[in-house]
Amino acid sequence: MDPKKKRRLATRRARKQAESAWAAAERGELHIALRELQRAIARRQDNPRLWNDYGVLLWQSGQAREAIRAFRNALIFTPGYADVHAHLAEVYHGLEKTRLAAKHMRRAMELDPSTPGYRRRFEELERLDAANEAAGEHDRDDLDDGLDDGPRTPDGITR
Repeated sequence: MDPKKKRRLATRRARKQAESAWAAAERGELHIALRELQRAIARRQDNPRLWNDYGVLLWQSGQAREAIRAFRNALIFTPGYADVHAHLAEVYHGLEKTRLAAKHMRRAMELDPSTPGYRRRFEELERLDAANEAAGEHDRDDLDDGLDDGPRTPDGITR
């Protein structure tokens, strides 16, 4: 089969699996949704939207570190993906890393200034960051939890 045709077919199948994953997530079956997205990513590892969706579902299932890895993989392929930066901001906020949360929300706001929620959320995170710094309860600089070890496939293998 022609390589272009193979790629289009893989893209179509990955899109279908992503749709199936979101349907499962809406039914509350996160384990099935995650499995479907893992399969979709196995077909198209270079698709930042799949990595973003995978990160969202990982975060919803309480797997913050893996969600961060998934979002960072999405940024490898599309550094200007505002939604991914916004999602990273929320994960870091949940981990009480307000400096990183504010940094990523600022980036989301810069990339997509037309989304009004980004500016409001950035201002909230910046206030929290300033309050934490004043109280001496600040997260370590911009260490991103040492997760800068490259893109990972859903099975955890760094590529």
